[in-house]
Amino acid sequence: MKKLLSLLLVAGILLSVAAPASVFTYAEQNNSVTFSVSSADGSKGDIIPVPTDYGDIDGNEKVTAADALEILKAVVGKVQLGHLQEIFSDVDENNKIEAADALNVLKKVVGKINVFPVPQTMTSNTKTGTFTIRLASIWADNYSAANDNGYTYQDTFDAMQKKGITTQIASLDANAATDTIVKEVMAGNSGADIYEVSQVMCRNIAKKKASANLYDSTTLNKSLFKCAATESVTFNGKAYGITWPTKGVNPLGVFYNKNMIAKYASEYDILDLYNKKQWSFDTFRAIAKACTVDTDGNGKTDIYGFTSNTNVIGMALTSNAGGQALKVNEKVEATMCSDAGIQALEWCKAMFKTDKSWLYKADINQCVWQFGNGNAAMFASYLVFYPSIAYYAGSTFDIGFVLMPMGPAQNTYKTNIFDDSYYVVPKTKTARLDDIGHWLNEMAQGTGTELLNNKTNDLAYAGFDTATQAIYRWCVNNSSPDFSSGVFSSSISSQVDSSVTSAARVPATVIDSIKESAQQECDDYYADIYDYSK
Repeated sequence: MKKLLSLLLVAGILLSVAAPASVFTYAEQNNSVTFSVSSADGSKGDIIPVPTDYGDIDGNEKVTAADALEILKAVVGKVQLGHLQEIFSDVDENNKIEAADALNVLKKVVGKINVFPVPQTMTSNTKTGTFTIRLASIWADNYSAANDNGYTYQDTFDAMQKKGITTQIASLDANAATDTIVKEVMAGNSGADIYEVSQVMCRNIAKKKASANLYDSTTLNKSLFKCAATESVTFNGKAYGITWPTKGVNPLGVFYNKNMIAKYASEYDILDLYNKKQWSFDTFRAIAKACTVDTDGNGKTDIYGFTSNTNVIGMALTSNAGGQALKVNEKVEATMCSDAGIQALEWCKAMFKTDKSWLYKADINQCVWQFGNGNAAMFASYLVFYPSIAYYAGSTFDIGFVLMPMGPAQNTYKTNIFDDSYYVVPKTKTARLDDIGHWLNEMAQGTGTELLNNKTNDLAYAGFDTATQAIYRWCVNNSSPDFSSGVFSSSISSQVDSSVTSAARVPATVIDSIKESAQQECDDYYADIYDYSK
């Protein structure tokens, strides 16, 4: 302990020495996004090390007292950390960078701990007595031992059984789930105590007035409602469903071929740019353009800058505008129709029509194939494709993954939860809310950390670097809820897409023509569950 105190004292003395803070500036030129970094003293190109693991803040592949010092400097505002440095500084993963993180680093340095602590999400005081919870799920197979995470759930069920809580699992047909649940509830005979459904189903069940308000549970730990995904089904002080992020967060971002970029765009280091928060729309476009190559001189492109289907349009909207639809001043707005949304569309169009660096395939599996076979330097999509990517490319080139570029209106990288696994309680089971609250507490406590670790370990096994693993773990706690799932009609969506892929259509003009109808669809969709008069 004396050694720890001495190290903290030295750190305190060093912190008293002023250090120039970084200043981040944004600029927009010709509908493109420019992002630059400079120091307060006017110098350019700050060197921000890329860490290799939790606690290694200075990137020297060791955890030392110097790393603790960097964390303390960040806490008091003496230094500006890079994005990966921020992730690796939060060693207890409580979504805060604080002096306690520096102390834990010092404890590891002097051998007081061997591993960094994980946060305790909650404590659950299960009531005396026994009870059974019946869960009907459209993902019932996930709870089977044949599933990758089946044993994790089974271990939780076994632990709950010892406390007197029995769980029965039933399968729910996804194609008819909403109608089935609503009919059962309205007839007063819902057999399940909890339904596990998708985000859109959760909202649609709420629109039919068939859901219980989970805030009415006196036992359900309210910390669970801090999950970003839960916000998207919480309106007018009522929670129509609940989830926790480890169940289904699927970050959207960019897979990249490290070898190809080193060959054709060697002046760019994507991970370094990402860490410095310089991974912008302009750098993405520049790298894509540099990697669009006619390798044999026959006048035809052999390698493209990136591949994706129209998903990349929604991803760009999310990254630049914050989301396709967001809650703004207690109202859900079609933010894809904002100036930031138009900029994102024009960025996509520039690569599709001007640079011709976008290898478009309607089938996302074809995009996986194109990237895996070396026909594109980058693949913009969702992290869920990592097993396929590893299968195609793991033995032939090094793969990285970062989130989509940061837009000028954002202060950090964005990734939305476009759909997720939600637990819904039918209103016919309101009398059982306290039992159900205990069950949900136990499930979140028992499976949350394990599911997170399982995915992280799987990424490592598939060959993805520690940065990718850390980005995934960060997204679990920092994903934003998506308010557009299930809202916009195919007519609206197709017009947005065609503004990018059609030579004759201009994004600004198309958006101007659909702006009112897009907002009206938002208003109509949420009118039943969101009282705008409040």
